[in-house]
Amino acid sequence: MFERHSYGWCHGPAGDAHVFRLLRDITADPAWAAPADRCRPTVTRSGLPERLRPGFWDNNARWCGAAGVPAPACDRITEQGDSPDFARVLVADIAAHSVRDADGARWSNVEYRNTPSDLEPGPGWAQGNAGIVRELLRRVRIGRAGDPAYAFAWPDQPVPRAQATDPIRPAGVDVDSAS
Repeated sequence: MFERHSYGWCHGPAGDAHVFRLLRDITADPAWAAPADRCRPTVTRSGLPERLRPGFWDNNARWCGAAGVPAPACDRITEQGDSPDFARVLVADIAAHSVRDADGARWSNVEYRNTPSDLEPGPGWAQGNAGIVRELLRRVRIGRAGDPAYAFAWPDQPVPRAQATDPIRPAGVDVDSAS
């Protein structure tokens, strides 16, 4: 069965929300916030992160899997004061799918049409462990009332704008100057 929609970063509303936020910031037009907001219920009502059947949400990577969805969830926590509950569920799911042993922790992706279906863990940002760890570290930092931006910003990632009503950051904290 092929899904009619994808929900992730590279082909779905998690990435679309990011693009709309970027357009909001580049154009200084707050109207772009509305389509970004409309992406959230699509993701939160999709069934994610439950792995409903082979081929549905069985990857961990940032681009086509679970690690790309906490990014817009964390942006909304910072910018709009959303509850951190959905981000917690996503991070718990990612952690539950890690392989942990004497060599450390790592994640693999799945190609459910192959036998065996688990792919070798990779080091990369888009499809590998670097992108997964980046999202996990950001979520931990936000949960500890730290800077909600990424420690290392890519040029395409809008810096979150904290609002005074944000439950994670105290009122009056300037995200751009916080370290």
